[in-house]
Amino acid sequence: MTMPENNMPSASTPASPSNSTSILPPLEQVKSGVHANEVQCRQGYALVIKAEDGSPACVYSQVAQILIQRGW
Repeated sequence: MTMPENNMPSASTPASPSNSTSILPPLEQVKSGVHANEVQCRQGYALVIKAEDGSPACVYSQVAQILIQRGW
């Protein structure tokens, strides 16, 4: 007779709710119908939109400035 291992956390146990974990990645937001200009980024990240193809990205603000200088 085997007994279930109840002391092990379940893989399906959801993480504790928080603003930063409930926001989908930018491309998933766009695929679900959100316009690239309306994509929400997690706290501490800035939205940049690639000029070449209009794709959104959420990056650290320091990285955003570098990307903008490079044509994003």
